[in-house]
Amino acid sequence: MRTTERFLAGLVALFASVPVQAAQDATQIIHIAPDEVTFSANPAWPAGPQTAVMAGDPSRPGPYSVRVRIPAHLTIMPHSHPDEIRMVTVLSGTLYYSFGDEFDERKLQPLAAGTFMTEPKGIPHFAQTRDEDVIVQLFAIGPTGTTYINPADDPRKK
Repeated sequence: MRTTERFLAGLVALFASVPVQAAQDATQIIHIAPDEVTFSANPAWPAGPQTAVMAGDPSRPGPYSVRVRIPAHLTIMPHSHPDEIRMVTVLSGTLYYSFGDEFDERKLQPLAAGTFMTEPKGIPHFAQTRDEDVIVQLFAIGPTGTTYINPADDPRKK
C-alpha cells in the first residue's frame, strides 16, 4: 500500500469509528452537506453560541469535530479547555480573539474567514463578535470542557 493510500485508509478508519449527527452507525462514512448541519443550544453557553457535532463525541476521549455559530455582538470571557489538541478554522465572519486571563478589547485580533489557529491545552483565551455572526469549526481530542477564569463569568451560572 502506498503512503497516500495508507493515509486515506487511516483517515477513513479514524472517522468511521466515531458516532456523528448524520451517521450513528460507526461503520458509515460521514458526509454532511452545509444545509444538513443542525445547530443546537450549547450548555456551556445557555444564551448565545450554538453547536453542531460533525463527528465524534466531545464529552468522551477521542477525536471530535464541531461547528460553533456565534451570534453578532457577543463577548466570550476568558476561559480554557482541557482538550489535548484543539484546531480551529473560521468558516464565516470575523472573530476577534486573543489569549490571556483578563478580557482586554485592545488585544483582540481579527480572524477573518479562512483563518486557522490552534488553542494550546489549558491556555486562557477570550473572543468577541462584532456586527456579524461567526461560524468556526474545530477539530479536537476530547473530552472537552470549558473552565472560566472568573467563575462569575460562566454563563451556565447566570
